Amino acid sequence: MKGFLGITCHFILNWSMYSLMLECKRFKGRHTAENIYSYYCEATTSYNIKGKVITTVTDNASNVVKAFSIPGYHGDLQDYDEDEEEDEGEMNATDLHDSLDYVSQHDTCFAHTLQLVIKDGFKEIGAVSTVLEKVATIVSYVRRSQSATEIMEGETRLQLRNATHKLRLLDTAHLTAHERNILEDLVHILTPFEEATDYTQGANIVTSSYVIPCIQGLKEPLETLSVTFNSRMLTALASSLDKRMAKFESQELFMLASTLDPRFKLKWCSDDDEQQRVKSILLEKAGSKVTTHEPEVPQQAVKMDATPSEPPSKRKKQEPEPSRLLSYLFTEESSTQTKISNPLDVEFSKYFSEPCLGEQRDALAFWKEHSATYPNISKLACYYLSVPASSGPVVRLFSIIGKFFWPERCRLSDSVFEKLMNIKCNGHLL
Repeated sequence: MKGFLGITCHFILNWSMYSLMLECKRFKGRHTAENIYSYYCEATTSYNIKGKVITTVTDNASNVVKAFSIPGYHGDLQDYDEDEEEDEGEMNATDLHDSLDYVSQHDTCFAHTLQLVIKDGFKEIGAVSTVLEKVATIVSYVRRSQSATEIMEGETRLQLRNATHKLRLLDTAHLTAHERNILEDLVHILTPFEEATDYTQGANIVTSSYVIPCIQGLKEPLETLSVTFNSRMLTALASSLDKRMAKFESQELFMLASTLDPRFKLKWCSDDDEQQRVKSILLEKAGSKVTTHEPEVPQQAVKMDATPSEPPSKRKKQEPEPSRLLSYLFTEESSTQTKISNPLDVEFSKYFSEPCLGEQRDALAFWKEHSATYPNISKLACYYLSVPASSGPVVRLFSIIGKFFWPERCRLSDSVFEKLMNIKCNGHLL
């Protein structure tokens, strides 16, 4: 029953994505917004990266969101998970703001927000919740029963109840034909949400560019299914998706990330006006933001191996077929032209006139090969594609923590624990 707070850092070096543990320390005291933010400031200051952070991605717990909603921070309290509210206490935002000389942007976890959308849909299904409870009971029984485990040996591993996982149907009794049909319909409806979750919480791969394409990819099946299914759940999902995801769709960071991904470019734009607006923003950033805010790389970091220690997402290897969720982006090739008005326009015009890459191609491999061809655009790509779309990397830290604390290690001190975590998570850098 100890509390911990983890921070990971993400960056692109030599066109390879790195996801490292910055800190994972014992968190003592009340989990107030002020204490969380003080911990964050202490960590960024100790590593001298306070003014180099592009954005900070957190989960949607209200106390965490409030910690990054002080004046000057680009955050708000519009979207948080009420089920994960912690002991908030009081935070003197004015005092904190007075002591700051730099604040970056704050984003909530896309995957976590997507789960909140699904929860909104489940609130409207009424009696179906009884069926879900029955399935959860069956799965729980199988995971505890030796005989049931032997029967299921070799089959897909059953998942405990989670709003973002598919429902696995068992051939055992206690589910009527009608209930099975209901569950099959739920699987059909929720499969695109599972796919969007997988795209945006991978490790050591580009995820920020998938946010807006996934949102738009979710809207289309919801509209199509609403014709087939007369369900309040679909209406609630569509309404919640529009409400909760509006902030992601309008955010400059994710707009530019999608555009700088050679697989998407401007295909996600709804009309020509939006395309021109995004191009104008890119031209402005190419002339100012990259030049003034490009992070400095420590000399020792330059010597790191360009090959990430962890392999790319297994999903890429296991799913050679194009996804249903993003199929609307890869139905046809299109090219756009930009009027030449300054030297930068030549580079941008060439980039947008070339066809997009296939869905299974690696965005960073493209920029590694074409960084000399597009020197200004590649700097922007390195800047924006390094941002993770979810707080999944921190969740993985806590999975590692669970492996350290066994009954045999009940006397493990905080300092030894921190050293073990550094060896486990960052030992490949040595």
